[in-house]
Amino acid sequence: SYIFTKTHCGSRCADCPPKRYLETWQSFLKECLSGSRSIPVSDNTQQSSSIVTPQPSIQTKHKKAFTTYHPSLVKKAVHLLRNPFDNLVSRFHHELKEHAKRSDTAQWMKRYPNSIKGFKTWCADQDARYHREERSVDWTTWSHDDNNNLLNYFEGVACHAEFFRYA
Repeated sequence: SYIFTKTHCGSRCADCPPKRYLETWQSFLKECLSGSRSIPVSDNTQQSSSIVTPQPSIQTKHKKAFTTYHPSLVKKAVHLLRNPFDNLVSRFHHELKEHAKRSDTAQWMKRYPNSIKGFKTWCADQDARYHREERSVDWTTWSHDDNNNLLNYFEGVACHAEFFRYA
């Protein structure tokens, strides 16, 4: 029998420099084998002598536990592919939801409203923010074309780092 697990295999950061999203095959494998799970935590306990007995609770709290699995446990893989443009819009919507939970919501939403204009501004800001760091990376490591620098392919592509993370 098999168990499905969900992983993004790294490169999930948003608003980050290349050194945080560029993966080697070793770091990619480690991220693919890593995950988290929700573990129930009960505050509702009854003590009788030295034994602690958990009692059923209507509202069970959970904590997140992180783990890395051994590669030998993986027997099969299912790789889901999405249209890269759909993925890009989804990442923008994810950022909208994440910022809605923070104290900078109003400021962020003012700059990046849930609209075409907000999306384009978000992309332009992402491209401009790490321009200097992108220029200092040796992109030949990630290119299959020995005669051309991968960075040249980014020119004129909005949200190019998001596309690279997806690939």
